[in-house]
Amino acid sequence: MNGIFTDEALQQKFNEEGYVILDLLSDDHLETLRKLFFEHIPDYKNEDLYESSRNRPDEINDLLNDRMQEIFKLALHPYSGDNPIFGGTFLVKPAYSKNFLPLHQDWSIVEEDRYQTAFIWCPLQETNSDNGGLFVVPGSHTFFNNRKSGSLPSPRVNFNEVIRSHTMNLTLKPGQAIIYSDNLFHGSGPNPSDNPRIIATARIVEKGAPLTYYQKQDDDKIGVYYFTKDNYLNGIKYLAKGEVPPGVKPAYYEDDHNQVINESTFTAKLTGQNIETQRPERSQQQQSMSNPVINFFKTYTPANIVREIYYRLQSKDDHAQKVGEFYDRHHLDFMEVYGDLIQAFRTTDIEKILDYEFESIGLEDGMTVLDAGCGVCRPAIHFSQKANLHIKAISISKSQIEHANSLIASSSANQIELFNEDYHQIDKVFHSGTFDRVYFLESFGHSTQKKRLLQSVWNVLKSGGSVYIKDLFARKTGNKADQKAIYEEINKINNQYHYQVAELSEILDTAREIGFVIEFAKTIDIRLEDFENLTISNKFQELTGIYKIESFENYIFPVDFIELKLYKPAFNIEEGKDRYFLQNLLLQNQSK
Repeated sequence: MNGIFTDEALQQKFNEEGYVILDLLSDDHLETLRKLFFEHIPDYKNEDLYESSRNRPDEINDLLNDRMQEIFKLALHPYSGDNPIFGGTFLVKPAYSKNFLPLHQDWSIVEEDRYQTAFIWCPLQETNSDNGGLFVVPGSHTFFNNRKSGSLPSPRVNFNEVIRSHTMNLTLKPGQAIIYSDNLFHGSGPNPSDNPRIIATARIVEKGAPLTYYQKQDDDKIGVYYFTKDNYLNGIKYLAKGEVPPGVKPAYYEDDHNQVINESTFTAKLTGQNIETQRPERSQQQQSMSNPVINFFKTYTPANIVREIYYRLQSKDDHAQKVGEFYDRHHLDFMEVYGDLIQAFRTTDIEKILDYEFESIGLEDGMTVLDAGCGVCRPAIHFSQKANLHIKAISISKSQIEHANSLIASSSANQIELFNEDYHQIDKVFHSGTFDRVYFLESFGHSTQKKRLLQSVWNVLKSGGSVYIKDLFARKTGNKADQKAIYEEINKINNQYHYQVAELSEILDTAREIGFVIEFAKTIDIRLEDFENLTISNKFQELTGIYKIESFENYIFPVDFIELKLYKPAFNIEEGKDRYFLQNLLLQNQSK
């Protein structure tokens, strides 16, 4: 192993700490990158963690890759010589992003016993703990020698007091770059600031290293596969699922020596304890493989390695699975406190809020309706008793589905069908144009892929149908200190409830981009004397300790409860781009 730096002292520091920080880019290079970003990345506000390579068309990605590689190759040549530069993408946390990336490692893409590779992370503005800056655990790249891939997932490590005390928050000036090992444990915080946090990234690979993928074969063996850049790109859909593309054969096999990585074993490495870190027993391995979790990986564009850099690709099923496990684990707690209606914003007499929701959703006899995140189906049962509805109810929680089955059996509601599924998959579970109405009653916020979710809703709605969302949204204020405190509280909610409290403006923008028309977006209109005043949430916190507020002295309430209704037009608005929307409606009605 020769390393990736030509300077001996720099290479030694990289070997010891797992990263180095360089004053890398000139003002001219920074200005070029900023111009590239603002000219070609107009949609960066769409996601809490935005990656240009996953969102821009191929020709734009190729342009960005070529220009960024050219800049980084020139800037790094004095430090790294002829070692190749791959990739080139922008990673963005827009203003007020709540995204938090816990400590994690990245995929193995070379034979790490023989070669080195490192990620280049270069901010276009100062980054620190106040705007989504990077944090690292120095030296942690030596803790575990695990292979990491789609079939060998690298877990996230949550903070405890010991881990936090060994974690370093980095402050980087514009043009500085941290170059860190794929094995270094690192993460980044939310960006509650007014401005986007923009990072230019690429990868440096030791010269001569073949692109490598590690595939778990069985409980004892790992297959080692070599890929060309194009083959890696073409096979990325398989690799992301923990599979190998058809017809690809391993170059060789090696024994599986992966160790358990979690809060306990990571803490033991920090404190020098000698505890068991060997890989799990067979039953645990089989359980893990039956539901693989892909936490993070990076890949590269076709001009280099592959089309996309996935800085953080958690398995699409992972978060939903954790939501299901959360509700399964606390099912009896929810039933004890909330009863059959798991909603925080409610009336003392729950019939009143259910009647209100019935009217707001716009339910009528004969409709086919989807209850997305149905809980134990108390709303669905109530609605079916007020109108002749065909209701499909979906929940990721097995305990909720079992409880809902018993409630439905003891009621007069006989047209409710239950599905134990991830609601992001509704357009795979149901046919296109199935539903007149889709509703989310304080369940929408559990999604970390809201654009994908709304697109799935669009697909299963009939033309002329609508989706109703009642949920909590991030509160906004003109006071910067208060806004920062709000996002800190929201981050606690997100972490403890497996939630992602949404920004109202982002949801409305996303819905309009998909094609929805906004019928209304407003606070929930119930009489103040009927409001339950959220005391039920406080009872749940007291019972479980989840998001328990120790003192209200300086507490700032972080959310607004808002209801949205979005309409799927009954005609193709693309055919009337020159007209105001209401003119299109008038034209449609006149043509009937």
